[in-house]
Amino acid sequence: MLPDSFCVRPFTALEITSQGDFAPCCDYKRMYDGYNINTHSIDDVLNSKEVFELKEAFFRGEKPEKCGACWRNEANGLKSQRINSNHEYRRVLDEIDSPAYNRLQALDLKMGKTCNQMCVICDYGSSSMLREEDRIIFNKVVEHKDWTRDDESWRKIEERMHDITRIDVYGGEPWLLKGNWRLIDKLIASGKAQEIHINYATNGSILNDKILERLLKFKKCSLLFSADGTERAFEYNRYPGKWDVFEQHLNTMKDFQKNIHFFAIAYTVSMYSVFNLRKSLEYYTDLGVKTWLNPVNQWWYDTRTLPQRYKDLVLEDLSGIGQVLTHGGDPSAIINNLNLPQRNPAHWTEFKRITRMRDELRNHNIVDFIPELEGWQDEN
Repeated sequence: MLPDSFCVRPFTALEITSQGDFAPCCDYKRMYDGYNINTHSIDDVLNSKEVFELKEAFFRGEKPEKCGACWRNEANGLKSQRINSNHEYRRVLDEIDSPAYNRLQALDLKMGKTCNQMCVICDYGSSSMLREEDRIIFNKVVEHKDWTRDDESWRKIEERMHDITRIDVYGGEPWLLKGNWRLIDKLIASGKAQEIHINYATNGSILNDKILERLLKFKKCSLLFSADGTERAFEYNRYPGKWDVFEQHLNTMKDFQKNIHFFAIAYTVSMYSVFNLRKSLEYYTDLGVKTWLNPVNQWWYDTRTLPQRYKDLVLEDLSGIGQVLTHGGDPSAIINNLNLPQRNPAHWTEFKRITRMRDELRNHNIVDFIPELEGWQDEN
């Protein structure tokens, strides 16, 4: 019997980041060291020492440090990448009898950072629009070769496509990425799409009949609309996205969701979005759409970092929340995190620095969008 802490992903899955780096998933911190699709084949990384040692650790029942995001999410009552993957590949678990098992069945592809939004919790590695802001705020911009423009990179992927049953596509904004359409149209033309469960995470700013028609060509399609808030809070978190455009596309998907395997809102819970959480959950529930709650990755945006008086505002708001449609976590997990002590006061200081600079660059004021943060600049 496999250990309770076992994760199927190193045995069956591979992420390729927008920079071309390899990892078992997007929550792994942060990549398989030294392996990139521009310089290595998929077999190179799957047969590497790091991958084998990671698989050995899971067989021993250990909890690898680089997988810390999953352990934290599970401790807070959220469905982790590990739990979701083990469920998705529950039938495969019976096949895995040693660390030597090596059958690639899932690809998580970040096919570029071209995007039309500048989300406050994002960075230049995932949004082309954030280049100048990141240079000013963080004094750092790392340029990378776009692997999707290289035919050799695609050849490396195509030669390992035979066992693939699931593809996750992220961005940037996936439906602005040329590489996405290159892959999708090829899979449809070859008939391979009929064997694949495809999953998209999109910001919901783009939707048309041609996209929806393609989704129906796959064996299964899952779709997430990323939306951290509603109305004004949405427009701060997903700048310069417009709520009326998102809402229009959301209503289209509400009706279309019966045609696909799964549709939900992906809601990243951060200090920017938590004040609007109850209103958002109730709005999407009334619409008949599930919400997938994700905790933010950066400590300086984590709700645990909020000063106590702001935590109290959120806790009071969430205390009377009724039944809501969620998939992957529920409000109790957010409440658990808010009840934890502040991890490091320096994280709040960093949040203030970043927010102040970002507001200046965008010529707006966070309090106009998130009034609950009134007085944030003077709060220690």
